[in-house]
Amino acid sequence: MNLHKRSDADEQDVTPLEEKPRTRKQSQESVIIYLVVLFTAVFLLILLSYFMHQRQSEAELSNLSDQHTEYRLRTEESIAAMQAENERLRLELEEAHAKIEELEKEKEVQSND
Repeated sequence: MNLHKRSDADEQDVTPLEEKPRTRKQSQESVIIYLVVLFTAVFLLILLSYFMHQRQSEAELSNLSDQHTEYRLRTEESIAAMQAENERLRLELEEAHAKIEELEKEKEVQSND
């Protein structure tokens, strides 16, 4: 193993940069600014989340309203069809009763003869 001596030219004088001593007030101000920035970011994210939720809720309400309208129209059509069928069946029943009465009268006439 060869050991080489460094020359003075290779060695650089490394001195740390001098930092200005920070006062306690400056540190507190920095922390307060940092907290204000963080709270502002959190507030903006909450606000963004609120508006996104509002938009999604409005879309869902619109969708549900459309579905309700469609369901109501189909129900009204179904009710109208059932009422028409009910009226048709009522008329058939009246005709059947009339036919029964007619047949009973014919039977009575035939049995009297």
